[in-house]
Order: sequence, then C-alpha cells, then structure tokens
Amino acid sequence: MTPNVHLLTYALVSLGLGTSQTWELIGVVITATMLLVAAYLIVDGWRTVYFGRRGLVTTGIYAHMRHPQYLGIILISGALLLMMTTIPTLIMFPIMVYAYYRLARKEEEGMVEKFGDEYAQYKRKVPMLLPRLSFFSMTG
Repeated sequence: MTPNVHLLTYALVSLGLGTSQTWELIGVVITATMLLVAAYLIVDGWRTVYFGRRGLVTTGIYAHMRHPQYLGIILISGALLLMMTTIPTLIMFPIMVYAYYRLARKEEEGMVEKFGDEYAQYKRKVPMLLPRLSFFSMTG
C-alpha cells in the first residue's frame, strides 16, 4: 500500500475489485457529491429559516426533513471520513452521528413546548434527517 492510498481503497484493491486509481477516482466523485449536497442542505436550511416567516418553518427544505443542516454536517463528516479513513475517524464518526441525533431530539422537545400541536403534527408528517424517496423523484 502506498502512503497516499487510504484504507477503503486499499481494502477494495486487496479484494481484487479494481485498481487504486479507479477507486480513488470513484472516491473523489462520491466525496465531492456528498460535499455539494451537504453545502446545499446547510445553506438552504439556513436561508429558509433566516428568510422564513416568524414561527414554525415548514417550507422549503423543511417540508422534506426536520434537520437538514444536521444532515449536511453529517454528510461533510462522512465525506471527510471517506477521504481520510483512520481508526480514530472510524470510531468517532458514529459517536458524532449519535450526538447530533441526540441534539436534534433535545431541540425537538423545546419545539413541542414552543409550538405545541403544530409541531407535533409537523413531526408526524416530516422525517427527522432522511427525506422520503419521493423527494428524490423527478415526478414527485
């Protein structure tokens, strides 16, 4: 293994599943896509809340998921994990995801207190972090 080949690429090449150059290119495409999606989620989430009406925001990206900015942060961290796979990052990534999940749950408790049934209905209708597949369809 050469020093510039990361752990995932090394594992895939060791299994005979292509060359390191192929997997590095695929890795660049995957991580770049993850970073672009993450940037969109963070910026659009912030824009929607900042320019949103006073009160509970349920439009824009928030019509599809309740915590788009947290998903964006998780995607950025996942992309960095793919680019720089190490034992510490493999250990810390699931801990960070769990911490953001707990933070989202804690924030939602405050939202229920602040907005009552309006937020409870929104919570039942809209997924927490991962949008439904219809979000990705071209027809829906």
